[in-house]
Amino acid sequence: MSAKFDPIQPVDDDGLVTPDVGNWGEKKYKLVGHYCNIFSSAMKNKWNLVYIDLFSGAGYTKIRETGSILKSSALIALSVPSPFDYYAFNELDPEKYKALSSRVEKHKNGSPVRVFNLDANANVDTVIKSIPNFNNGKGNLIFCFVDPFSLNLNFSTIKALAAHKVDILLLLALQMDGRRNFGIYIDEENTRIEEFLDNKNWRAEFEKGYNEKTFIKFLSDQFDNNMKKLSYLTDVDKQQIKTDSGLGLYYMAFYSKHKLGSTFFSSITKSSDDQLTLF
Repeated sequence: MSAKFDPIQPVDDDGLVTPDVGNWGEKKYKLVGHYCNIFSSAMKNKWNLVYIDLFSGAGYTKIRETGSILKSSALIALSVPSPFDYYAFNELDPEKYKALSSRVEKHKNGSPVRVFNLDANANVDTVIKSIPNFNNGKGNLIFCFVDPFSLNLNFSTIKALAAHKVDILLLLALQMDGRRNFGIYIDEENTRIEEFLDNKNWRAEFEKGYNEKTFIKFLSDQFDNNMKKLSYLTDVDKQQIKTDSGLGLYYMAFYSKHKLGSTFFSSITKSSDDQLTLF
């Protein structure tokens, strides 16, 4: 990983929509940016490298505490010293999609880029099928960032990705959504957790050894078990993202089918002072 690459990249206000986040967002950008960097630099010339961002946002974000405007995940990925061979960004919100498209044009690096305005859960195959046929004898290797900010992520979306050679970094909104909305999700009429875990009988499994206080542990355990069934390793600690006051918001979870991916991710987190285990 290049020591010179800094994922925290300030930009000027361009007048387009710019969502704001707390300064905790910087840890997320460091994780995705540093992994993009180590992944693309180490695998350069060995594979056709593809970056997919399924919930891209507007491309810029404003840090609430300071007012500074930073590149968010999609544009950070465009900025790595060893560019990917293809980028696919997706954002459902129309206004954010327009802002992202404009900013991609401004910051593009010469590699082909597609920007989609789709429901990621319903159209992940469309995004995957957009990957070009490079016709160079090398296989494709994908890094996918999945940043839904809630549990509105169907496990069928992960299954579609897992049919390919892909490392996945994703936001698990176990606290900011899962714990907060336990009463809603436990209702028999609600299907959100069923879709998140791809399991219609999740409530029966939950009642075997969990309770409301351990709901986030249940979700994490079940999600990891699902990833193992897809041949993913679950050998790296989830990274907790929390507020300055210590309130937990969500976790960043990394999954790779290859030990090298775990080694790469561990190398970018091992020196972090605020690295936390999940429970």
